[in-house]
Amino acid sequence: MKIPNPPTSKCITYWKRKVKSEYMQLRQLKRLQANMEKTHILNEECKKHRVQPVQSMKPVSGHPFLKKRAFSQDLQANVC
Repeated sequence: MKIPNPPTSKCITYWKRKVKSEYMQLRQLKRLQANMEKTHILNEECKKHRVQPVQSMKPVSGHPFLKKRAFSQDLQANVC
């Protein structure tokens, strides 16, 4: 019977990165599901009180308003 070779450092590093990546994806999914659930509950309450519903949360980095605002702040900093 052959004794398996010990794992190389490249192999260990690869699996550490892979496991960390999967773990981060699961955490992100859990956060997203929690936010969606909160939004759904809030919208149900708003419907009972006839208030305008809340929009679903979006990633901050992809929001065009925040990009425009940051750009306008840069312009104001250069003018002053």
